[in-house]
Formats: sequence, C-alpha cells, structure tokens
Amino acid sequence: MKNPKTKVIFRIWPKSQGGEVIAIFPRDCGTNDPATCSSYMHTGQHASCDPAMLARTLKLAKPDEYAALKKELENYGPPEAHYNLDVRTRCTRADYEARKAQLAQMRQPEPAKGDLEKHEFTLPASWASYLVNGDSSGLSGEEISEADFFMATHFGDGSKPMATCGDSFFAKRNDANKLAGDVCEYVFLTPRNKPFSR
Repeated sequence: MKNPKTKVIFRIWPKSQGGEVIAIFPRDCGTNDPATCSSYMHTGQHASCDPAMLARTLKLAKPDEYAALKKELENYGPPEAHYNLDVRTRCTRADYEARKAQLAQMRQPEPAKGDLEKHEFTLPASWASYLVNGDSSGLSGEEISEADFFMATHFGDGSKPMATCGDSFFAKRNDANKLAGDVCEYVFLTPRNKPFSR
C-alpha cells in the first residue's frame, strides 16, 4: 500500500551555484513561519526554504534532471517513510493556507505565566518536521531512533513537549551527535514542575 501523495516541485540551481536539483514540498511547514516550507537536496538533505523566492530565482527542473532525486526520495528510509510524489509546477494559495493550518494545529492556548519552562537546543535541521509536526516521513529508521533517544534522554520516554524551530544554518556541531551539518535552533516548552535533564 502506497503512502499518501506528497506534492512536490522540482527546481534546479544554476550551474554557477552547483546545478543541483531541489525538491520543494509546498504543503509541509518549514519553520514556524507559514511563508516557509520544507525542501530536500541530495547534498544537505532536509531544510526549510522560501518557495516564493525560489520560484522567482530558479527554473523548473526537467524530468531527466530531477529523475535521480525523485528516485532517491521514493526509496528514502524504511518503506513507511517512502515518498509517494505528486509532481507539480507551481505553488498555490491553497498550499500557503495548508501550511497555516498545520501551524495553527500545533499552537495551543497561551499558558499562565510561569507554568512552562523553555529549553533551547541546536539540533539537526532534518529533524524539524518530526520534532515540530510529528511527521517522520523522509527520515531513516536510524535518524528516528536517534531523535527519539535524544528526546527520551532530555524529556523522558514518550514525552512530546511543544516545539518550534528557526531557519536552518550550517554548524560544526550540534547538541545531539556533535556532527557538522545543517541545524536549527529548537525551543521546547515543558511544565515547570516536570523533571528535565541536560
């Protein structure tokens, strides 16, 4: 049984900037700003992007240009994480509204002052959809296990604290695995009386 369809737009960077193809997922949040969405490249893999800016600056990739990246996404990680791609050529207002709706679902009523504690970590950018939205599609089983271990170590088994993250950037290390790569600054909120380990 195939996974639900995921809308994707393939664009290509100029040869002067590497000539790599980027997969843009206009219906998946990139950060807590609805103007951003998630994206994927073979180099760097998952990150957030500005789909409107990319539409203005990058050409659409041709089928023979994006074929390798499409195959990579359709076979990425365990079968339950494989993308079932619906290739399109442009973003729509409905895509933006879908991202707004995703963010609205994540937001909860403002707690009473002092009820929550804020915890900040620098973690892999590829974990953003999983930690913020609970969406593990696109992550390998090993990456999911690593993220789960980090959360269990710091917040307890099965804990799902409220989370947000900013734009991705490159760093020489992060708080999870000390490896260089694209990261985001994550903010987690937990009840003030809940035990916490750092």
